Amino acid sequence: MIKTPSLSTTLSLEQLGPAGTRGELHLLAMVPGEHREDDERLKDCSKRRFVVSALLGRGHLPPGDIETNFGPSDGNSYFLVPNGYVMSQVRCSEGVFDMKKNARGEQACVVFECDANTVTEAKELFLKGFLPFLDHQAYLANCPAVLGTVRVEDPRNLNTSIEYVSPYRCVTINPYEKAIQAELLPVYALYRDAKNSRSDFYAFLCYHKILEGLLGKMRASVRERATEKSA
Repeated sequence: MIKTPSLSTTLSLEQLGPAGTRGELHLLAMVPGEHREDDERLKDCSKRRFVVSALLGRGHLPPGDIETNFGPSDGNSYFLVPNGYVMSQVRCSEGVFDMKKNARGEQACVVFECDANTVTEAKELFLKGFLPFLDHQAYLANCPAVLGTVRVEDPRNLNTSIEYVSPYRCVTINPYEKAIQAELLPVYALYRDAKNSRSDFYAFLCYHKILEGLLGKMRASVRERATEKSA
């Protein structure tokens, strides 16, 4: 949790968890007359109004600063809002989704209001309602569409939740590495794909295929060659 009266603050990488992992920060506004304890505001489970906002993108951006005050000017997409319209709107059983455009007329930011008991529930309602529509748009337009940072605002408790991906650290590579085992090339390729992907499902599939290969045919091949050498 970040609790600060300033517009920005600095966190050490150690506070954000292992590189590549997803987390969630809660920012509690400090205002005159607010005397409730932090836990009371964070653990409020009463039904109330939430505002969920998310950026659209043409591709994933590398993790960097955690920005909470984003808007349409920070997003982009390949989907254009028709001329003469301020935004596009989608209605479904979960509620109404307003897709606001940037200066180029692209759908760039999605805003959704709902009644829920927790931040998690509000976010789940948003994802359940909007992701199928985004999938359908990407299919019709034959283009990539990325859902970026998701922000959940709880006006009653003056709490803003923002998700993030812990940044990777720079690493000094051994300059004396001279050989790469050819049979491990598929493993390296799948591992890099997993690291580059923002999809938990695809990353899991890559890691599963790596283990399947290492513990299956590759291990059997190593045993066979070891047996031949020892014979």
